Amino acid sequence: MFSFPVLIFTALVGAGTGAASSTPPSLRECLDGAGIQDYAFPSHPLYSLLKVKRWNLDIDVTSVVVMVPETAEQIAAIVASAQERGLKVQPKSGGHSFGNYGLGGHDGAVVVDLKKFQHFSMDENTHIATIGGHATIGGLALDHVEAVTIVLADGTITRASWTENKDLFWALKGAGAGFADPALQRKLASQVVVNQLGMIVSGTYYGTQEEWESLAAENDFFRRHNRKDENFVLNDWLGYMTHLADEAVLPLGTGQPTPIYCKSLAFTNQTLILDDTIDDLFKYFDDAHKGSPLWFAYFDLEGGAINDVPPNATAFAHRDALFYMQSHGYPKGEEYGVYAGYVYPELENGQRRYWGKSLPRLEHVKLKYGPEDVFSNSQSVRAAAVKIEGMAEGRSDGASASVGHDEL
Repeated sequence: MFSFPVLIFTALVGAGTGAASSTPPSLRECLDGAGIQDYAFPSHPLYSLLKVKRWNLDIDVTSVVVMVPETAEQIAAIVASAQERGLKVQPKSGGHSFGNYGLGGHDGAVVVDLKKFQHFSMDENTHIATIGGHATIGGLALDHVEAVTIVLADGTITRASWTENKDLFWALKGAGAGFADPALQRKLASQVVVNQLGMIVSGTYYGTQEEWESLAAENDFFRRHNRKDENFVLNDWLGYMTHLADEAVLPLGTGQPTPIYCKSLAFTNQTLILDDTIDDLFKYFDDAHKGSPLWFAYFDLEGGAINDVPPNATAFAHRDALFYMQSHGYPKGEEYGVYAGYVYPELENGQRRYWGKSLPRLEHVKLKYGPEDVFSNSQSVRAAAVKIEGMAEGRSDGASASVGHDEL
């Protein structure tokens, strides 16, 4: 997940390396003046224990200050103050980032923890939900977002929708585009996980048990693999919810910080893995030295309803993805000197690979709303060097947002 010049995203930056070494009195005064009571500078005795929880222990990050505001007005005040002092601002949601981008990714960021923005309401007539800034906008959820209230880089509070600040709203919906197979079975969500003990196929079928049985998926799976040491478990929805797939499949709790090495790839109908390559891959899983007591490779099925939205409707750049493959390793941190995350901080030309042909338009939206780069990290969108009229609205030389396959 990546950022743009707003506080609804969780991937922005760090400023200079020396900024975290002292406590700027004026910044403290701004915090107090804005009525923010819950904050900590690095000199605070409980700073590391209570305020800073690095997801990837291999990447050390020290922030200028970590604060927990309660209102949009408080956020606006501190963003304006940070900009005046040349400091970067990093909004933080859950903090799940392999590059520790929730803390800025580098030293020197002003971290705004959004954990108190948990308001939720539902309009019973329109069935439109209003949620707080803690919500993660990604995947299919972004296609259902109607509007957002945001804090811009200059500290102003504004609203973006398809009728207000349309270019910014487009960028928010996926700034992180293509076509997959719209004929996929939309009621099935599946994940394949490979580890030392074998392979686990888990997933959810969003339909009745009768519909599931009509697919004969269980018999088809066993027939194809001709294995006798397989186990097939079917739970109803409540049973599934009491034993979530990730917890059933992955022995490592998702809330546990740890050193991580991770790589991922997106595959489309045009870039599918060949059958022989799949055989070679699983042979490699068996034969290769693992190098780590804990590792996984898993495949996430995509497609379906995500393809109902035109590829240039939002900034999301991977609507053509059929599935994602991701591999994880959890090594002892001191044994490795090169670190990568799901966002893969070492990836060359990261912006182009994350956003594809959406990137030029995103760069012009950034030029319009956040040219000072207050919200940024090492791989976030940069402002365009030259303004091209109409580009931010997607009207220039056909460079809309359609994009083919790219590595994540």
